Amino acid sequence: MQLIQHVNKNQQTSGVNLGEKRLSGTILEIPWSELQADGPDTLTTKSLDSALSLWTIGGKQAVVAVKVCPSGHEDYSGVAPLSSCPSWLWSKGVSSASVSHNGQQQEVPIPWQYQFQVYFRQFLQQLAGRYDGNSGIAAWIMSCGHFCQATATYPDQYQSYKSQTGFTEAQWYAACRETVQDYCAAFTDSRLWLGVGDGYIQGVPEVPPYDHLTLARRVCPSNVGVGFYYHNLRGGQHWFSSPYPQLCLDLATQNVPIALGLDNAMTDSQAFYDTYGPPLATVQNAKAVGASYLCWYAKDVQAASVQGSEYYQALESL
Repeated sequence: MQLIQHVNKNQQTSGVNLGEKRLSGTILEIPWSELQADGPDTLTTKSLDSALSLWTIGGKQAVVAVKVCPSGHEDYSGVAPLSSCPSWLWSKGVSSASVSHNGQQQEVPIPWQYQFQVYFRQFLQQLAGRYDGNSGIAAWIMSCGHFCQATATYPDQYQSYKSQTGFTEAQWYAACRETVQDYCAAFTDSRLWLGVGDGYIQGVPEVPPYDHLTLARRVCPSNVGVGFYYHNLRGGQHWFSSPYPQLCLDLATQNVPIALGLDNAMTDSQAFYDTYGPPLATVQNAKAVGASYLCWYAKDVQAASVQGSEYYQALESL
């Protein structure tokens, strides 16, 4: 099992933990707005190219997560409402919804809308033309939702989002399926990790048969894996009370590479620690379901450099 780290926006130019020999790669979240800033006909790749040149030093790889919606509260852009989509998109007839997170207004697209799918499909084709088969990229994470995963909106925004968009499980699932199909049509030599949310844990279970965990495998099994990395799924009661352990075991038997975000996100809260479990337990749980990748936050990887610490022991057990 390989260790990859998640870095925040401010860490993307820092090279944090690149000297850690046990680290295989880094997840880089790049908003669509940075990759196609000037219009639908051209890519703007300076930020991604710069990041790849840094994070692929010494044989390490990057996992590129393309954001269509913000990943929680983001304060680095200095604009309101915050959006991960390029500003030109709204002038092309693409509809949006307004959601709030920690007091921050965010503008998000309606991904089952035809116009959105047309422009996102074109973007994927251009991205593939530039990066498909790039040896420095281990995988791409794509989804229509927040945190680069299949989360349509924040739990406390569900009713507002539904009233603005007419959201149904069927529409959302169809939009996610379209994203996977468009990716597979554009990329032929690069793996996709479909980001999976924590709806079960938040009390908003996915309605069968709209199961996002196995969506990617059903749509195009030849080059698609499951990016299952959201950080609330750790080694404690949340993990065991969800259906994910058995689903992961089933996928592992089909040789689907699984990336689990069983990171602990170091905290001073004993209650938080008690809920999510010690670092060693999360590693053992990831191994138990046949995970190929374990994702920690950068600060968790830093903690593992202290010999004898819980993170050190967990990393040694990989």
